[in-house]
Amino acid sequence: MKAGAYRGHVLETPSDKSLGDACKIIPEWNLRDVASSSPDYFLDHLRHRATTTLEQQYARGCDGRPGDHHHIVEMVEKKGLRPVRRFPNCYTFFIDGDKYGQSFEITNDHAGAMAAFRPAINAGLCLPQSTGQLILDRQSTILQLLFGMMEDVLEAGQTTALAKHHSRRPQKAEEDGGEKPTPVAVNLPDLVSAAADQMSAYNEHLALLREEPVVLAYAVNITFFSRPELVPDDRGRILPAYTAKYIAGAVLEAVYSAVRGAVTWSCICRLLEELEEDKSSNNRTRRATIAQELANLCDTEYTRTQGLLRRHVSTSPGLSKWFRRVPSSTKDGAAKVVLGKKDTEPLMREDPQLHHILRLCQPRITSAQSVDWIEKLDALHRSHPEERDNLEPRVADALSDLAAVVGFTQALSKIMTIPAASRKKGQFLVAGLTQIEDEVNALRTKIDLSEFALPIDNLQRPDMAAGALRALDQQILENMGATIGDLHEGLVAEWTKSLHERIQEAQTSQAAQSEAHSVVHAPAGADTETTPDWRAQVRKQKVKTRPAGTAPYDITPVTKDATVEDVPEAKKPVEMHNINPRAAATFAALFTRSENRKPIPWVAFQAAMADMGFSVLPRYGSVYTFAPPAPLVSCGPITLHRPHKSEIEGYRLLYIARRLTRKYGWTGRMFESGGNEET
Repeated sequence: MKAGAYRGHVLETPSDKSLGDACKIIPEWNLRDVASSSPDYFLDHLRHRATTTLEQQYARGCDGRPGDHHHIVEMVEKKGLRPVRRFPNCYTFFIDGDKYGQSFEITNDHAGAMAAFRPAINAGLCLPQSTGQLILDRQSTILQLLFGMMEDVLEAGQTTALAKHHSRRPQKAEEDGGEKPTPVAVNLPDLVSAAADQMSAYNEHLALLREEPVVLAYAVNITFFSRPELVPDDRGRILPAYTAKYIAGAVLEAVYSAVRGAVTWSCICRLLEELEEDKSSNNRTRRATIAQELANLCDTEYTRTQGLLRRHVSTSPGLSKWFRRVPSSTKDGAAKVVLGKKDTEPLMREDPQLHHILRLCQPRITSAQSVDWIEKLDALHRSHPEERDNLEPRVADALSDLAAVVGFTQALSKIMTIPAASRKKGQFLVAGLTQIEDEVNALRTKIDLSEFALPIDNLQRPDMAAGALRALDQQILENMGATIGDLHEGLVAEWTKSLHERIQEAQTSQAAQSEAHSVVHAPAGADTETTPDWRAQVRKQKVKTRPAGTAPYDITPVTKDATVEDVPEAKKPVEMHNINPRAAATFAALFTRSENRKPIPWVAFQAAMADMGFSVLPRYGSVYTFAPPAPLVSCGPITLHRPHKSEIEGYRLLYIARRLTRKYGWTGRMFESGGNEET
């Protein structure tokens, strides 16, 4: 009970007044009666709420006692319970059907309306909204508390059954009283698998941007309406909300962000694989070289995801007042958003969710320091799930992305000593990525995609989306000397060669070690004295000498046979027997190619994965890891973000279906028979 309550506060007894009016609204939810009585006390209340309708609970309570209506009216009349807010001329109806709990305001002819309502009033089915709201608060609060407790019980039971593979014991947070996600014992193979899964997630997102016009249009809209220019400056001024000149830049930013994430995690994977290959030796210098590269990459990825969180929070309705836009000193002249000077401490009590999020937006908060704030936010969301639902979807997604980076970095620090990020050592890749980013940002106002993306909704048409991406890549090629895919493929190739050279140096002599650790390695063309035109010419020559083929980070769509499901050969065939009909129905809906896909509840997806033998392991920030059963262990676990308001819909259906196909070779045909046939 304490683990599921905000800050661990629960009524000690039915008359405990420490939580204000809670003792009048939900007196039965107290530690003495629930924890000290026989199990029947709790089970009777659970059975009553789980097996009766809201209308029945309104009329009668557990074991024939008075219902929620009688309880609240009695508390109002005898115990002085008062509503937080008054609703003049507003009434709530508690009638069977979809209109249960709906409220109406009488704006004219009050006497006539009251005469019409009289039968419902006499029957106790129409109440002033101030009283009706208290009844709804009681019902929703009890249901949320029961749901949270049962969710914890089921997770604990599932984890216990799979304890041979994963250990997850609830730990109570001393400060916030909430249950923290249990740190899982990690090793190097686990981290390699986790990094590969993150890389796969970004690769799939990039593929969706290339191939699905609806996904591209959504990403561009999100980027366009989160522009720093929409944040007020010191004088409260904002730039025009809808200006055509920013649309092409939004397309560029949306695509580049996906490429940048895919490249970063691909390189993190390579570094971890280098460590895994070297685990038998004890070459400390070699490990130190790789560790510094990992530290720099994790730090730059944390900074990137934190910047995206700050961007989305600062442009969310009602939150821009906590930020201000300042002139940028960068060459591209892009606006910069910083936290204002307002004191955020009062928010700790008034709006703890906003307080924690603003803390995570502070540039001085490091990845290690952010762990505490993510844990606090996680505990708040478990005890008050409606708080997370109040977030904008883009903010919730940005929080999950940040939590994934922080969780990975924390796990990495448990298996090896990670140095602080350095501006001198191991900078080849980071410097190259920074240079490309600066050049890309400089093109934001130069790119012209008006033929395809004006207005943005034009991108939902396949011909327009494909045309926009080709035009974008062509203009990048003309200005930077290579397409965006070739730019990053070339950088990664040079970095890989440089890394192996430095590792070789570290293995040959101590003198070479000193030299390797003292020299700043930067990619060719990273000299700030060179001009963009010169770098473009150099890149053109390098592209000519590179083997022909599709670059892994290309943004232009590739024509495919729509009738063939894109399943990696390494994942064929997949042998699954006796698929649970319930799971089959859920996955059939997930993999359907219909344009009118219906949303799938997250709990239904979790249950379907559990039916397939997966263990469900919650992580920080609505990040969930699904660990596969024995037949699929070699494929590794898959990590997914719980969607906003816990419903998988829209492009997320495509995304998760494609991730499962890539990871385990699952296709829609596996589930078409309802799970009754072997595949």
